[in-house]
Amino acid sequence: MMRRRSTRGSALLGVLLLAFLTACGGSGSSGAADRPGITASPTRERPTATREPDTPGGSSEAGPTRGPTRGPTSEPAPEPTSAPATREPPRSSAPVSSSTESTAPSGSTTGDAEWPAGKEGWTVVLVTAPSEDDAKSKAEDFAGQGIEGVGVLDTNDFSSLKDGSFVVFAGQFDTQAQAADALDKVDAQDAYIRHIVPN
Repeated sequence: MMRRRSTRGSALLGVLLLAFLTACGGSGSSGAADRPGITASPTRERPTATREPDTPGGSSEAGPTRGPTRGPTSEPAPEPTSAPATREPPRSSAPVSSSTESTAPSGSTTGDAEWPAGKEGWTVVLVTAPSEDDAKSKAEDFAGQGIEGVGVLDTNDFSSLKDGSFVVFAGQFDTQAQAADALDKVDAQDAYIRHIVPN
């Protein structure tokens, strides 16, 4: 009985030992290292694949990211400056009188001033003469005294004058008041103002 148990125990021990050796043999280099006399071969590391730089045209990787390319900064164009407004001189609010005294015509200092054709106005009558030559002679005398705008009118050409004579006049005025002012400055005894109306 004791022998049979010893035989069973030996068989069981052999099975366990075989199983142990089998397990150690399957572990590779660690099992060989545990067993004396067996040198474990060095573990070969798998080389890491190095990625070659992509050639131009075949690059699958994006190159370094570049920021937005900025050209030369253009300065803003200067705004056109408007020229300062020219201030007009203030206009007088007083109405301009259209009735102004006429200046003496050219040649009036010699007694040959002419009355404008078709003009209606006022004048200072210095003297009335029966003939044109007499009237012109008197006109030269008045002009020589410094009276301006002296001339001769044929009364036949004016409806406001009596026909058949010649009038020596001085000045051409738009209003009766202007003619009256001029009369005060004339040194002629028989002078008077008269409204002149052409035919």
